[in-house]
Amino acid sequence: MSSGPQETQREMSVEIHPDTDIAQLFQKNRFEQIEAALKDGNLPAVRRLAMAVRAEYVDVHDGFRDAVALTLAYVANNFGSDVADRIGQLDVQKRLSGGELPPYGQQDIRQKIRGIAAGWHWHATRFSLSEDEEKVTFLLHPCGSGMRLITEGNYLRGPWGPPEAGSSNPRLTRSKAASWSTFMNEQFPVYCNHCSEISHVGLANGNATFLVEGWTPARKRGLCVQHSFKHAALVPDEFYRRADLPVPTQRLPVKAGRLFSQEELIDIETHPLDKLIARAERGDVTGARPMLDECLIGWRDCIHDAYRRWLSSLWLHIHQILGPKSHEEVIRETAPALLAHARGADALGWASFWSIHLGLVSISRNKSGYEFFVRSETLLEPGDLPCEPRWFVERLNEGLEKRQWTDVGQIRYRNELLVHTGIRLPLDIARSS
Repeated sequence: MSSGPQETQREMSVEIHPDTDIAQLFQKNRFEQIEAALKDGNLPAVRRLAMAVRAEYVDVHDGFRDAVALTLAYVANNFGSDVADRIGQLDVQKRLSGGELPPYGQQDIRQKIRGIAAGWHWHATRFSLSEDEEKVTFLLHPCGSGMRLITEGNYLRGPWGPPEAGSSNPRLTRSKAASWSTFMNEQFPVYCNHCSEISHVGLANGNATFLVEGWTPARKRGLCVQHSFKHAALVPDEFYRRADLPVPTQRLPVKAGRLFSQEELIDIETHPLDKLIARAERGDVTGARPMLDECLIGWRDCIHDAYRRWLSSLWLHIHQILGPKSHEEVIRETAPALLAHARGADALGWASFWSIHLGLVSISRNKSGYEFFVRSETLLEPGDLPCEPRWFVERLNEGLEKRQWTDVGQIRYRNELLVHTGIRLPLDIARSS
């Protein structure tokens, strides 16, 4: 079973001496720091840094998740859930132009399933893996994005989640009508639409390696189920009906052999950070190094950059369909969520936040605090927004001011970099200065 954020205490795992120069500490990102520790044979540092990564990435993940969810909810609340569904559909059709999510586009089905597992590992979730004659199944407990938004109380109580989950003052809404955005369900959580939309586009293109079973009683227990079928001919009729697609009338018989041994399934469902630590502590530095590569690919390619593309694409479709005024308001209302989970952090916390974003260029210190210089593509997909980064930053700051989030500081745009200012010194360092 893979490890998820529930199994770790979300706090800084690296001890900092008051005289430590944070800028020097974060000249390398966390993955590069682990690589250096492996090279030096510093095994205690490997464990500490790996545990830091496990804790730190969740705030970045959840910032992207919340910004996407709030974007869809804003459109649904102001223009109708049918418009939000349509924008989501257009986005998925664009991103899955070949019928398959880009990170999982390898030709070999075994590699596709390993790629999907890499994404789930960095999706703030835990999962169990099983295989039968037709498919490989990921049982998520829970999904680290859509289902966790439900269990965290971001919706009113309703169907398609645990009965006790909900809030009297929710941030998010539900799609009203049944469509291929909702597995043909009414009152479906708006963020979860993309699972139905991905399944629809995949099946419409004859691809069955990422299908979500989003309508079964498992959801009542807070569980999500994703299947990778070994052939499209093996997909049950109900998946086509739930995707609002015609059920194939003729199917060629398919014999699908076993893809993985039980040992391989256990290995795939084990988080690569756990394998990295275990191999390093056995002294197998050579074996630990590929696990570090697997971690970086899983976090950067399968989650971080995919989320960035998703959010930027949604904003672009809003501009194209609803116009520049609505687009401006959406950015103002939703972009602050990208920073929400790091609110109140000191300089060390923000250094960790930007470092795990993989966009930190440098840090400078003055008498009052720190400045963080960050590549703009950390938050914005290059070439996929109808505005310049400076315009986005202005709307972001307006949103922060509107929310009165003074504990975030401010973002500026300078020399083609995002410059994050107004961050206080860590308390022990400030006292020693």
